[in-house]
Amino acid sequence: MVGTVPQVGVRMGSVRRRRVLVAALVAALIVGVGLGWAARVLLAPPAPLPSGPAFVVMAATDGSVGRTIDLNAEARWTGGGLVANVATGTVTKVRVTGSGEVQAGDAVYDVDLEPVWVAQGSVPAFRTLGQGARGDDVRQLQALLKSLGLMDTAPDGRFGPGTARGVERWQREHGERPTGEVPLGRLLFVPELPAKVALQGFHVGSVVSPGSSPAAPDDATVTLEGVGIKVLPAAPTFTITLPESQAALVRTGMSVQISKSEYTWDAEITEIGDFGTDGAAIARLGPTKGSSSICERDCSSIPPGGEAALAARIELIPMTAGVVVPTTALVVGTDGSAAVLAEDGTRMPVTVVASSGGRAVVEGVAVGQKIRIADDAQP
Repeated sequence: MVGTVPQVGVRMGSVRRRRVLVAALVAALIVGVGLGWAARVLLAPPAPLPSGPAFVVMAATDGSVGRTIDLNAEARWTGGGLVANVATGTVTKVRVTGSGEVQAGDAVYDVDLEPVWVAQGSVPAFRTLGQGARGDDVRQLQALLKSLGLMDTAPDGRFGPGTARGVERWQREHGERPTGEVPLGRLLFVPELPAKVALQGFHVGSVVSPGSSPAAPDDATVTLEGVGIKVLPAAPTFTITLPESQAALVRTGMSVQISKSEYTWDAEITEIGDFGTDGAAIARLGPTKGSSSICERDCSSIPPGGEAALAARIELIPMTAGVVVPTTALVVGTDGSAAVLAEDGTRMPVTVVASSGGRAVVEGVAVGQKIRIADDAQP
């Protein structure tokens, strides 16, 4: 009997192929499942984030709102006239410093140890006044003597014995030899007294004479046209130079606070002009209502040559106190009315009193009132 021989090699190869095929199918299945999961994860839309309010809540506070700018001011004595010196000799004493006020009969400086006095009068001193002299300059001397109680009769412009006795009494009061006459150079006539004056061209040790040239001034900004008494106006003028960036912000009527060492003065802007090629402007200042001048009784602290180191603070927006809210909390209606939103969204009408720097003073809500503010508006 002829038997058949099993095909061992063929059968083993077939088994291996089946195993490879099964492994491949399993691998494909695994890869397919993996790719499907990845696709679902990577391509799926993101999950929604938790929702929250588009605003934050803040409380209205008690405070103030305003805006100022700090610049330099200049005070300068302008106008007035010069009463020329008519004495000859060496200046031995300066009695008026700065911008001082003098009265009739005051001494202003000494030449060769002899005081030079002032009296009121429009006719300048030009001669020695003694017995027999006549004229308006004599009348001015007599008015001085009468105002000092040294002469009883009315001024008549004639230098007689009564006038001489008045001069002698005046000289004795000041420890001088009673000559009864007033030498040229001992008396100066000033148009109006009392007056604020400044000595011009005087220094102790300087040699002066009628028509002499002025000595070198202490302040190089002073322009001297002679030696004598500079009669000043009632008050200096105050100005502020406004750079172009500030000139557009400033208006007439704005309040200004001026400071000089221990002094503080209030003023207001009365005029803006003189625009230069660089865009700068000059703001002229005046006193506040009810004041005669900016510096009033302290004007003597301003030297005759001017003062460029004064500090000036211009109030662009007056400081206003009240209930303060951020300007980002304000909601403006189509009719222009303003409101804020309460924490629960209730609309609360308000009146804006002042606003500056991202804050506003309002009327219509109380301190502590919680209001909505846009979240993206917070710092």
